[in-house]
Amino acid sequence: MVDRSLGKNRYIVLAAVAASFLGFLITISPLGKALDHLFYDYLFILRGSKPAPSNIVVIGIDEPSFAEMGRQWPWPRSTHAQLIEKLFAAGAKTVAFDVLFSEQSTPEEDQALREALEQHPQVVLGAQYDVLATQYGDVVSLILPTEQVAPEFAEVGLVTMAVDSDGFVRRVALVEGGYEALSVKAAQIYARETGRRIKLPEWYWEGAHKLSINFVGPPPAFRTASYYQALEPDKFLPPDFFENALVFVGLNVKHQVNVQAVGPDTLPYPYTRAGAGYTAGVMLHAHAANSILENNFIKELSPTMKLAFSAAAAIAFPFALALTSTWAAAAVVLIVIVGMTVDAYVLLLRSNYYLPVTHFIIPILCSYVAILASRLWITWNDKQFIRRAFATYLSPKLVAELIDRPDSFKLGGEGVEATVLFLDLEGFTALSEKLEAEQLIDVINSYLGSLSEIVIENDGMIDKFIGDSLMAVWGAPFKDVHHAERACEAALQMKQRAEHLARSKTGPGKDLRVRIGINSGGMVAGNVGGGRAFNYTVLGNQVNLASRLEGANKLYKSTILVGEETAKLAQRKFELRELDRVRVLGKSESTIVFELLAAKGQISASERDALHAFEHGRREYEAGEWDEAIKYFERAQTLTPGDHATELYLTRCRLFKKEPPPSGWGGVFELTEK
Repeated sequence: MVDRSLGKNRYIVLAAVAASFLGFLITISPLGKALDHLFYDYLFILRGSKPAPSNIVVIGIDEPSFAEMGRQWPWPRSTHAQLIEKLFAAGAKTVAFDVLFSEQSTPEEDQALREALEQHPQVVLGAQYDVLATQYGDVVSLILPTEQVAPEFAEVGLVTMAVDSDGFVRRVALVEGGYEALSVKAAQIYARETGRRIKLPEWYWEGAHKLSINFVGPPPAFRTASYYQALEPDKFLPPDFFENALVFVGLNVKHQVNVQAVGPDTLPYPYTRAGAGYTAGVMLHAHAANSILENNFIKELSPTMKLAFSAAAAIAFPFALALTSTWAAAAVVLIVIVGMTVDAYVLLLRSNYYLPVTHFIIPILCSYVAILASRLWITWNDKQFIRRAFATYLSPKLVAELIDRPDSFKLGGEGVEATVLFLDLEGFTALSEKLEAEQLIDVINSYLGSLSEIVIENDGMIDKFIGDSLMAVWGAPFKDVHHAERACEAALQMKQRAEHLARSKTGPGKDLRVRIGINSGGMVAGNVGGGRAFNYTVLGNQVNLASRLEGANKLYKSTILVGEETAKLAQRKFELRELDRVRVLGKSESTIVFELLAAKGQISASERDALHAFEHGRREYEAGEWDEAIKYFERAQTLTPGDHATELYLTRCRLFKKEPPPSGWGGVFELTEK
């Protein structure tokens, strides 16, 4: 028979491989990128804040400044010129404006700012570079400071932030359209002014690359001051507040302020997920500049390496997980997830390196979920298979137990100790010659339907119906130490039920009786057949003997005959009569057969006396003492007139008295019919 487990494992492996491939596709999909972003952000949150850098100061164009200065935006450019003078006088080394001076103001105001820039070339002005995709192609927008403000040598940096697909800022575009980012330009000038050396990535000069910002932490990540305070540092700020500082100036408001329809310059970043809220663009520039100055920007795998990383996971794990147990696979997946998460955290903390764990975990998780789902589906399918296969010939209690413990039996075949019962309707063949087909079916259904219920009620299994016969088993598919007793109890109930049915009928079937053969012993239980056609049954010599015992009832005109092993197992609870030593057709060895009479203590005194007389007669019969045997059998006949077995032995004894059996006879009677 085909091993079902091989097909199941093959199905599980295929499901795991398919799901792993799906996981690989997810990693390169928008969903995969969103999960990667989420993991990236929470690594920063888990890491927490780093010490605030002492050399970077952020000046906020904020609500307090609007209130103190009493002006609407834009402020006079002479005010910005004054700020520049104050900052450099206070010791600042570089000033970067996250502000666009793209339109002309009054000549006097523009000139005031221009003169301040000419005196302090360490100032970086903001510019903006955008690419707008349209149906006719990409439209490039470049906004530079007006030439009325910026001298030819003025430093310019792009204020545009690189926004990921989920709207968060995690990186800064170093160069776009030939212009460097505000943070890059400010860091370069600051390094030049302070004698520091910075090292940008090797691919920096190739352009169109983004640098992953190593965020300092949630607010307050930097030393900050309001714009109005920076205009009078001696009054509002500690001494040396701007000494040797890189100063960023930009909008830093929490609510909408009248800035000529320009909304608050705030964007989400990793710490937003931890409740830090959106942060001002000027703060993001400060984070980026600090990463460049400290040379601690986040290093990442290239997109090609990420794909290879994900593909390796998608290929390596499905087979390994599918061939292990569900709990072992869960342990492996858990270890991998926890281990890689810890590795990612340690790498970020110690080496400023981001390990894209989701690219590895997603295929593994998909593979495990597919394995788990496949095994659950197979388990459910097996339960349905068991329910369909056994529900019609097992009690609901046993079917439920079988579904809960499907491993308690083997469909492929196993050796069991069990008891088999064969039942046949005596007189049915003669009846079938007299009745129409529909009447015949009604009769057989009324008998076998009612008798089969007794098997179910006594926790047996209906093996099969064969014409007017029934085969039942106890001890398979479940082990049952009381299999012989249950079979005997069912047989007595069947005898009683059949007698009741015969008495209650007035038409066809009123003369039917049952013949039952029962035998116990070792046999093989399993599925016989193949494909969609199979039958769970028992096979073996002991099964054949049970069938022969059912037929042997014809000889003794008995109702229930049981084998020697059944009698041994059931003798404590049932009245049994040792009936004969026989050799069935096709067998070389003899066996003792017993007649099942009643439950223990359920026979009358005269019946018990007759039983004892019969047993003594049997002993004398086997010893060849014919006269003594006849005496006992005649006594038994007096106590139970009409007992055919007693009459049979009297006939044998009288025959053997005239013509003794051959030497070595041993009391064995040869059964010549099945």
